Amino acid sequence: MNAFRFLSLLTVGFSLLVLVFLLNATQGRMEGEATRWLEGPEFLLEPGAEAEWKLNLGGSRIEEAWPAAQRQPRVFLVPKSVEGASAALEGAEVTVDATYASEDGAAHAAFLRGSNPAGIQGREAGELAFGPIWMNWEQDLILKARVVAAPAPGTTVRLVLRGQASIDYLAARDMARTLWFVFTAIGVLGFIVLMISLKGQLAPEAKAAP
Repeated sequence: MNAFRFLSLLTVGFSLLVLVFLLNATQGRMEGEATRWLEGPEFLLEPGAEAEWKLNLGGSRIEEAWPAAQRQPRVFLVPKSVEGASAALEGAEVTVDATYASEDGAAHAAFLRGSNPAGIQGREAGELAFGPIWMNWEQDLILKARVVAAPAPGTTVRLVLRGQASIDYLAARDMARTLWFVFTAIGVLGFIVLMISLKGQLAPEAKAAP
């Protein structure tokens, strides 16, 4: 009976450890998807400079594909060097042309708001932000950036595609985190009970020994 109880507790403890491991892997993937961003080509921030970035949001490589849990990524222009980033972009004028290329060669505007090409719609610390992109996993997205004016020429910048996870995705991530804590606590308590049971099983044998 004691051996059966011990094996039962061992099986339950092992199952909880596997569950905690799987929950931890799921949580790690969800955390990574929520912070993903794609970096494009670099170019100098000087009048007349241009850059083109072609990508497929439904690419076969996970590093290049855009996760379905994120909607409407936004286009950013980010300096390569963090130091003096705000000063370098102060007063800069850049346009970004975002289009999807269809099979017949026709180009369809990809920005949800703003003209095409789109001017700067907002600023963040050390970044130039442009409009959000509507999602299309079937056609290639082509981004063309052109510098109109740059008060501080010579700064190296790069195009970045970044988005925000959906509310449902964030709720699922929080649930996975909660489950991880709950089952980790249950696993620890199960291990303690297993040790107590093992100690109680060995104690009578020690007393019975001559």
